[in-house]
Amino acid sequence: MFKDARVERIVIATGRTDLRRGIDGLATLVRLNYGMNPLDGTLFLFCGSRLDRIKGLLFEGDGFCHGHFSTFLFAISRHYL
Repeated sequence: MFKDARVERIVIATGRTDLRRGIDGLATLVRLNYGMNPLDGTLFLFCGSRLDRIKGLLFEGDGFCHGHFSTFLFAISRHYL
């Protein structure tokens, strides 16, 4: 995971996104709604209707890395590090 990934930019998608979408759905959303190429090394972050969840999409060169994060759990893990 992230072995060949080079993040050139980070794009935070504003508004609510249906986080039930998978890799194909999010890549299509990036192409159609934002007019961007999801294969160019950009990390795309999406927020759902619940503001404590974030989903990320990043192309690593041989495939997509797709992550789902809870800001509550991130805050707890950060607090104890």
